[in-house]
Amino acid sequence: MGMIYYNVTSTYYLRMIFFSIALFQRQAWQQITISFQLRKVFYKQRPRNFFRTTSYAIAESVVQIPVNVAVSFVLGTFFYFMSGLTRTFEKYIVFYLVLLCFQHAISAYMTMLSALSPSITVGQALASISVSFFLLFSVLE
Repeated sequence: MGMIYYNVTSTYYLRMIFFSIALFQRQAWQQITISFQLRKVFYKQRPRNFFRTTSYAIAESVVQIPVNVAVSFVLGTFFYFMSGLTRTFEKYIVFYLVLLCFQHAISAYMTMLSALSPSITVGQALASISVSFFLLFSVLE
C-alpha cells in the first residue's frame, strides 16, 4: 500500500491522504457483515433481558477500539513514513490520531447502517451509495 506513494513530492500528499481514507472506508465496510451476524444473537438474547440495548451498543463500540487502533497503526505507519511526510514524532501522532478517529467513526457509521437496514443486501447497497457519496464530494484539490 505504501509503495504507491513512496517518497513523493508534497504535491501528492493530499492524494495520498485521500487514498488512505478511501482504503479505511473499504476496510470498515466489512463491519456490515459482522453486525448482521451478531444481530441474530442480539435478537435472541434481548427479549430475555440479558442486557439492555444501550449496554450492547456501548460494548460493541468499545470492542472496536483495539481493532481500530491496530488497523490505524499498521496502515497509518506505512502510509506516513513511506510517503515521506514530516518525520517528527508530534506530526506523526497527530496524523495517527486523525486516522484513528476516522477509523472509529466510519466503523460506527457502517454499524449504524447495518442496524437501520432490514437485510444485508440493503445494508451493502446503502454502504456503497454512501461511500460513493463520500468519495464524490471529497474535494481533492
